Amino acid sequence: TATGVVVPPNLVDSTGNGFAASDVVEAQQEVQNLQHMEAAIQASLTQHGVADKVGFDIDQRGLTVKLVGTQTFFAGNSAVLQASSQTIIDAMAPVILASSNQISVEGHADVHGSPTPYASDWDLSA
Repeated sequence: TATGVVVPPNLVDSTGNGFAASDVVEAQQEVQNLQHMEAAIQASLTQHGVADKVGFDIDQRGLTVKLVGTQTFFAGNSAVLQASSQTIIDAMAPVILASSNQISVEGHADVHGSPTPYASDWDLSA
């Protein structure tokens, strides 16, 4: 079993030393770009007074922005954001719109109780 950084064969340089120098520089630049984006989002969230409701991770997926807290971001059995959640989205939107990065949105529905008026929690989550 391999441990540490496993380098795919197509990324091994001609001397067998793993990543080519240009790949390392490109990866470092990508991390810096994501850090700048995180800082810009954080500044906007702070300006809107909602910075404490958002967390960030930078990993192999890119920059992940997470809504955090003990409150829910939707009313029960609703796909409409609460006003406070809409403020978070509105604060992040200008930074995200200016980016050429691919964006993915993920979420979950609470499995407690009936999802009515939706047929299932899956439908509500979608």
